[in-house]
Amino acid sequence: MPRVLADRDRIAQVFSNLIGNALKFTPGGGRVSVRGRRGSETVCFVVEDTGGGIASEDQAHVFDRFWQAKKSARMGTGLGLSIAKAIVEGHGGRIEVESTPGMGSRFQFSLPTAPDVDAAAVPPPLAHASATGAATAGARGIT
Repeated sequence: MPRVLADRDRIAQVFSNLIGNALKFTPGGGRVSVRGRRGSETVCFVVEDTGGGIASEDQAHVFDRFWQAKKSARMGTGLGLSIAKAIVEGHGGRIEVESTPGMGSRFQFSLPTAPDVDAAAVPPPLAHASATGAATAGARGIT
């Protein structure tokens, strides 16, 4: 896979939200899969499940803050997918959903690849202070 210049912790949060939702809404005996593939200028990741799916009229709203499907028996805060979208778009990427009620859902997000550079020429990540005053690492390349 090519390198992606990204905040590893935030991208892990995207995976956590997508995989967590897939597991939450897929019944026992169902399947959740995670795949990655290289595009021409992006790396694309797919989280797919065989859960109950999302109604077509609801798909336009799944990334809205605090939105939840009214028919869902398993309620959350309505923030996970909106946070995932903000993180992906903040990295210059895209996120989308395809779903068929009764068949499952497929969430896909893509991130732009980093330009090819000599790893020795890349400076280490900058540290920045967090709200607690502790230094934390900035954006890191993900391979």
